Amino acid sequence: MSKTETVCKLSRSSCAELRRSTDGLHFAGSLLTYRITGLTAYNLDRLRITLKANPPDAAGTFHIDTLDLYNSRARENYAEACAKYMKAGQSGVLAELSQLIEALEAERVSMREKGGAAQVPEMTTEERKEALDILKGKDLLKEIIGGFDAIGFIGEKYNKMLGYLATVSWLQPDPLALLILSRSGAGKTSLQDALCKFVPPESAIQYTRLTGQSLFYRDENALKNKVLAIEEEDGMKDAMYSIKTLISSQKLSIAATRTDAKSGKFSVDEYCVHGPVVVMVSTTNPDALDDETKQRFLVLTIDESPEQTRSILQTQFTKNTHEWYSMTCDESSIQRLHHNMQRLLRPLTVTFSRDLKLVWPYSRLQMRREQKKFVSLVKA
Repeated sequence: MSKTETVCKLSRSSCAELRRSTDGLHFAGSLLTYRITGLTAYNLDRLRITLKANPPDAAGTFHIDTLDLYNSRARENYAEACAKYMKAGQSGVLAELSQLIEALEAERVSMREKGGAAQVPEMTTEERKEALDILKGKDLLKEIIGGFDAIGFIGEKYNKMLGYLATVSWLQPDPLALLILSRSGAGKTSLQDALCKFVPPESAIQYTRLTGQSLFYRDENALKNKVLAIEEEDGMKDAMYSIKTLISSQKLSIAATRTDAKSGKFSVDEYCVHGPVVVMVSTTNPDALDDETKQRFLVLTIDESPEQTRSILQTQFTKNTHEWYSMTCDESSIQRLHHNMQRLLRPLTVTFSRDLKLVWPYSRLQMRREQKKFVSLVKA
């Protein structure tokens, strides 16, 4: 048997011994049995878990600790404690921990495949041709507006167009950030949801609320080339600093201290999350964001006119008619078409002619950001 075959056999054997129950994962070694909790699918540079070990014939005798299995000193300390409290051979426990690492790595891959990013469906030849024909056609903008109308979001022509361009700007190194502003019930969430429907599922992340440092501890590329949609501005209050930094720098980094288990000294772990990412937020309060934060966004205001209200009421009624229900299959096909269109997009280098004359009010510092947003919009 070759060395490769031996490794594969060991890996398959280890994975077979890893079983799941209501209280966690279980791994049976020749010396000890182990219960594992706290395993996550992210932060692949560490394998931090809570591990409980006990002899197979003495469940009441155990050692439990939280450790990073990728840290050799932590493994040594754990094996030393098992040898002390359960009379297990230290070298044997270390060998079982190595097998456990392989089993947990395989389990983590499985977790990411099942619960991680959405799988990208393969396009048929016909679907690819249809999407390319629209992207290359002269009526691309009309097709985009028509797509919104077909899924029941009517009016708001310019907001649809600007919002759509903003969501595809994740292909650019300096994507746009989008703030949708209106009074309650005017349709800001409807516009945000409609925009997200046209973003491929693997590129859309929607949250109701973000905690203060939640974005800092995401996987390194979890936000790269994504649209991050937050339903209400209230949901990101705690994470306002990270959102502002992400929009401006397209990168988040944090250094966190931890105590070494054996020496007691502090060490530093660094986390970094990369863009480009489009941040999209909706709010009813125009003063909810301070001026410094608001200037980072392209602001869309919802049409609150009586004419738009009349159109919305008519559409709401139409969506409950028999004719509309017979068109639901068309709605899903329209979404799939736009998903395919966006999947086919590739970043291009866009340059401006020196003859183009852009005049901004030089007395206002805000114009420095406004021109950047204008350039990003043109490139999108």
